[in-house]
Amino acid sequence: MTNLVKHSASPGEGASDAGSVDSSVHIARRAMALAFSIVLIGIGLLASERLLLRSQLVDAAERLQEVTAVADSILLGDERATNAARMAAATQDPSWLTRYEEAVTQIDLALDRARELTPNEIERHIQEASAANDRLVKMERRALQDLQTLAGAQSIFESADYRFQKGILTESVLSLRSRMLGAARSEWENLKRLSRWLTFGIFAAVIGSLIFLWWRMTGTLSVSSEAFAASEQQLKWMATHDSLTGLANRWQFIEEQRAYTGSHGADQKIAVFMLDVDCFKQVNDCFGHRVGDEVLKVVARRLGELTDRGVVARLGGDEFGILLPFTSDEIVLTEFAQRILDEVQQPIKLANLRLNIGISVGYTVCIEDGDSNPLAVQDGSLVKTTFRRADMALSAAKVKGRGCYHRFEQQMEQELFNRVELESEIEGAIKSGEIVPYYQPLVDMRSGRVIGFEVLARWQHPTKGLLPPSVFIPVAESTGTIGEMTYSLLGQAVRDAKGWPDHATLSVNLSPVQLADTSLVGRILTIASEASFPVKRLEIEITENALVENMSTAVGILTELKRLGVRVALDDFGAGYAGVRYLREFRFDRLKIDRSFIHDLSSNADEVQMVKAIVRLARALKMETVAEGIEDRLTCDHLLQIGCVLGQGYFFAKPHPAAETEHYFRDNESRLIA
Repeated sequence: MTNLVKHSASPGEGASDAGSVDSSVHIARRAMALAFSIVLIGIGLLASERLLLRSQLVDAAERLQEVTAVADSILLGDERATNAARMAAATQDPSWLTRYEEAVTQIDLALDRARELTPNEIERHIQEASAANDRLVKMERRALQDLQTLAGAQSIFESADYRFQKGILTESVLSLRSRMLGAARSEWENLKRLSRWLTFGIFAAVIGSLIFLWWRMTGTLSVSSEAFAASEQQLKWMATHDSLTGLANRWQFIEEQRAYTGSHGADQKIAVFMLDVDCFKQVNDCFGHRVGDEVLKVVARRLGELTDRGVVARLGGDEFGILLPFTSDEIVLTEFAQRILDEVQQPIKLANLRLNIGISVGYTVCIEDGDSNPLAVQDGSLVKTTFRRADMALSAAKVKGRGCYHRFEQQMEQELFNRVELESEIEGAIKSGEIVPYYQPLVDMRSGRVIGFEVLARWQHPTKGLLPPSVFIPVAESTGTIGEMTYSLLGQAVRDAKGWPDHATLSVNLSPVQLADTSLVGRILTIASEASFPVKRLEIEITENALVENMSTAVGILTELKRLGVRVALDDFGAGYAGVRYLREFRFDRLKIDRSFIHDLSSNADEVQMVKAIVRLARALKMETVAEGIEDRLTCDHLLQIGCVLGQGYFFAKPHPAAETEHYFRDNESRLIA
């Protein structure tokens, strides 16, 4: 103010001031235009960033949903394939094979799609699932080859390896879904981080004009974050829980077990229970899957009410698991197992239905056993070892029958390890001739002369020594090598028997699995023909159970064999499920009385009457009778008095290799009874 009064402004100075004002206004206008432009640019950037973020979030969510759907498709396809395979084996209906192949195709398509959606860093889970699926399909197709019998197929479906591979498939798929959830969460965090940096840069350039927009954007992001957090929680729950029962799923059960194992104190122990609903398939078949689902819900609720500690999970299908921490003596586990049976086996009322179900329980305690675990290399994890042991205990409980429980025992693991070893070796053993025939004489007890031999398999194992058939025959049946083993033994036997007298017969046992093989007759005739062995000296032995499982097919095969001159004997008569009806359906040449009737013959009057009845029945049907398991002279005399003249057992001779059979036919050594 003072300077202005003292110094008058000249026109030049006024013009300069006006120019300065104009310049300032111009600058201000330019600044305002620039500010407005910056605001517009900021708005555009914010809008673009928001649209891009939303688009990427939608893509991530859709990709996650598609992976979840693909995972569900794999699990559903696996369940359908298993059900179709079991139905095909049970009903012998080829249409189930078509459904099985459709389910396998569904799994393959889903696995291919999963590979397309899965990042490279978690592709390992797809590879594990694919490998497990390939092994399952291989076992199922072996079970269904030429529509094998229920016994043969069931031995595969109930094998520990089959259940183990199904566990790997389910765990891999669930792990994939969980890892994809983690990848989606990581992607969301990266997007949020990028969004914050962009927003901060725009805020610094636009200054106050973008405060409102920033507030709005922050609010929008907050709402989006809350929505995503809610979706994340829901997806996490879906990834770790069973949607039907609300229990933890298999993956979460294993994770909880791992957490318990790593965190419990010295006085805290962990038990793992595995449970399987008995005859659940019958519920589904009779009343439909809706009723079956309700039954599973009831079982889940009852199990959840049994304990307020640990974890209860549905592991898949009708299988459940319980993780139970305890500090006292292990007697509490036995009591808990009994409580499970008592509670779950209570009748279930659904509408007008009253269902009685059973449950089998296997359990084990999670303990470190160091190098004593023969399968430690395969598992590589205490958690997996414990899980497998509980599963073995469950299998043992099922063997006992419905409504039983069983604790894991150490020899189960060794037995499984031995079986796995034999399964890997048996095919090579057949080809290399390690499995050889031994011969036990069939004796006419009136004269003591040998009239033939029964072929009994022995495995000359290079490290385990001489193995009896009870050890490796079940392995051969479950691996599908029983047919080739029988043909190999028959080929060796007919060559060994060429030097025997013409009256000496050769008896060979057939597995129930083989009675479903339509090429059986041709293979037997070819083997006999190549060795120039008369088929009239050949006798085929089958068990009663084989008839029950394959009645129509077995009768056709046996009728053709008899027509060609091969003798047929019914082995172990009285020990299985057959009856007089089967003797009427097919006329056997011989009945071999099971050793269970012979063992106490000299001291049990009831057994004597039973054997007398069998001998009279066989005589009326014009069949010979052979007593198995004769171990002393007194039993031999009793049988002769009853009228049974043919016998077999250790009293006469144990099974011998071929080289030791020749002396039975020398004149001075031919009588086995003095």
